[in-house]
Order: sequence, then C-alpha cells, then structure tokens
Amino acid sequence: MHRLVEGRTLRDQLSSSLSRQGVTLETAMTVCDWDTAINLVELGLGSSIVPSWYTHASALRAAVVAIPIAGLAPIRIACGGRRDSDRWPGADPGRLGDA
Repeated sequence: MHRLVEGRTLRDQLSSSLSRQGVTLETAMTVCDWDTAINLVELGLGSSIVPSWYTHASALRAAVVAIPIAGLAPIRIACGGRRDSDRWPGADPGRLGDA
C-alpha cells in the first residue's frame, strides 16, 4: 500500500476515517503526491487509496482501476493560486470543495 508521507492532512484524515471502521493499513511505501502513487500502481508496484476527485487521472490509464470505497468520510481540499498568474486561468483561488 502506498500512502502519503507522515504529517500530511489527507493522510491523517484517511487514517482517522479507516480507524473508526476498525481498519489499519500496512504501508509499504510513502509518496509525496497522488501522481506518484498512481504511477506506482500503474507500474504494478502495489495499490493506493486516492481521493475520488483524483480518479480522473486514473481513468485515462488502462492499467489502473478506480474502485469506490463506501463509508469513508469526505475530505476537505483547498486550491490556491496567484492572481497575476496566467498558468491556471480556470483556477478559482481559495475555492473549497468536498471529495
């Protein structure tokens, strides 16, 4: 199982949600981002739990299958950006959403 590195909010939220259901994960490798986790899964190097909003990346890859996990609490995410940057013209800085 791939997991985000210690101290990341999303890792803590997932661990808490799974713990409330009596589930503990055995971590084989830690990663810094979801892209790396999905790349490792695509290469056949384990499995990973990623937020549902991130599964669009795996939908484009034939080697990766997204399987919903019922009963996990939604997580909060935030997006930030520079107003003077035209790199992400469609981004809405500060917008929050549930995943």
